[in-house]
Amino acid sequence: MICIFVFEVSPTKGTSDCEMGIYTASKNFLGVWSGADFIKNVSSVDNSKMKYTTKSNTDGIYFRDWAGQRWKGSFKVSW
Repeated sequence: MICIFVFEVSPTKGTSDCEMGIYTASKNFLGVWSGADFIKNVSSVDNSKMKYTTKSNTDGIYFRDWAGQRWKGSFKVSW
């Protein structure tokens, strides 16, 4: 059985863009993720959103700010 999960992400606090990267999960024996693909910038300033449909059984997602650092603001996930 294949299950597809669609969710929407939008930053709720902050003054800079949240650079959101989504990648298909692939862990090596050390537990390190690989295969990162940049998808879209979503801005907490203009309340933009990003919709994503899963590509595999396990997908990974991470958030960065405009400087490439880990996102420290809040964000909302809807499905």
